[in-house]
Amino acid sequence: MIKQNKGKARAAASVSIVATAVAAALILGGCDKLPGGKSADGTAASARSPTDMAKVGAYTEGFNKLVGTYGLVETADDYAKADISRQSAQDPIIVSAGWIEQAQDALKSARAMPGGSKAVDQAADTLIADLDKVLARLRPLKVYYDSKAYRDDGLARGKAEDPLMKAEFQTALTDMDAFSEALKAERNKHLAVELAALKARGDLLAYNSKLALQQSESLVDLFKSPEDLSDPATLAKGDAIVAQLETTLADQRKAYAEAKAKTGGQIGPTRQIAADQLTSMIGNYRDLKRSRSVEDFNMMQRNYNSAVELLNLPQPIAR
Repeated sequence: MIKQNKGKARAAASVSIVATAVAAALILGGCDKLPGGKSADGTAASARSPTDMAKVGAYTEGFNKLVGTYGLVETADDYAKADISRQSAQDPIIVSAGWIEQAQDALKSARAMPGGSKAVDQAADTLIADLDKVLARLRPLKVYYDSKAYRDDGLARGKAEDPLMKAEFQTALTDMDAFSEALKAERNKHLAVELAALKARGDLLAYNSKLALQQSESLVDLFKSPEDLSDPATLAKGDAIVAQLETTLADQRKAYAEAKAKTGGQIGPTRQIAADQLTSMIGNYRDLKRSRSVEDFNMMQRNYNSAVELLNLPQPIAR
């Protein structure tokens, strides 16, 4: 996720919120489909217990709701764009609560599950508390604006609560990033085991699809600030990842064609469509190298997120 330079970003909440308008979704592991055995580094697959892996999966689903349609990121962005501080009681004002509550419920359900990482649970506790505060203010404000009560008080309540609402959104967005990093570190342990298991059983379509997502995530994660968009060292790392990713996608297309032929065309198009999204993401990256623009980076993340959403759906096993 691109973040504004700290010296500039926090000066106006709307600027820093808009900067996070697109956030990267996380890859959901196939936690209930792994055979036993060892990974390439010798780690026993059974060391990642089904309980722990299920909790990682549940947390991932909750997080993806936060960064998905009408989640925290989009709702915070829409609130900032309402620009309450510059409105009058005569203006039409719309404030949405989005689907934050559904994401919050998913995170709370995941937190209640047994097992898992202490670091992830602690980050989840912080984020859940933040979301409680966001919703506690946002729900009544939505009623205030929907009922147009702001016309009766001259928007006094709206203007008084506006900086508080923006601050609570920003705190939640910041802690969402911290939760994402903790969850990603834990999830990657499981993902390494899953990739090794997929390769060992010869499911090269699933293997290359999952590996392509992991490599794409690494590409997106390179860019932490607007300055990174024009940093030669960062772009050199990006070029190296893209070279690996294009090889993986070529292998994935080959595996898809073989699986389609083997199943008589019965395999669905989801993985092929996801590969097309990641190919478009590579195109966005090459545009970014020329433009150095946040807009092209956001297009990268949108295409990446679309691929994640597709590949997080249940997939048939190609045999």
